[in-house]
Amino acid sequence: MLTLYRIAMLIWSPVLAANTLLNPRYRRPGALSQRFGRAAADANGPVLWLHGASNGELTSARAMIDQLLGDHPTLHILITAHTPTGYDLARSWNIKRTSVRLAPYDLAPAIRAMLRRWQPIAHITVENEAWPNRILTCSAAGISCWFVGARLSENSHVGWKRRAPGLARRVFGALDRVFPQDAP
Repeated sequence: MLTLYRIAMLIWSPVLAANTLLNPRYRRPGALSQRFGRAAADANGPVLWLHGASNGELTSARAMIDQLLGDHPTLHILITAHTPTGYDLARSWNIKRTSVRLAPYDLAPAIRAMLRRWQPIAHITVENEAWPNRILTCSAAGISCWFVGARLSENSHVGWKRRAPGLARRVFGALDRVFPQDAP
């Protein structure tokens, strides 16, 4: 199933790239290079990669970002978002020792390119952005993967179990820590 997913993502990537280039909503400086993991890194010290899909996830992570930076004075946080509004929100915070990028597409080569440039010590996903290539590529590179504020609706759970149980075991089994929103 992972192979089929990877092939589908490769086939779909030109459409994603065209959307990034042609859709005014997605136009940001360097957007395409960010989506393919090729944007330059601008960090000093250890990097933590924190990802939230959009405004809600990133807003819920803001206090954690401030706490991590306060507790670890050499830490740099790379914040990624899938949506332009999430990207714009995180950039508007203008927090020292952070960099904001559009999230790379879930293509293993894009993820590997980003990892080479940034060399993160860990990857934190806020809520339920379970992107198989991202999680498995980070894990294979020895990068600890955490879900914070994790949630999985009953429908999503049934969907993963029914459509891709082996892939679900691989992806969720590669997580080092999961901190759910609610008690199990």
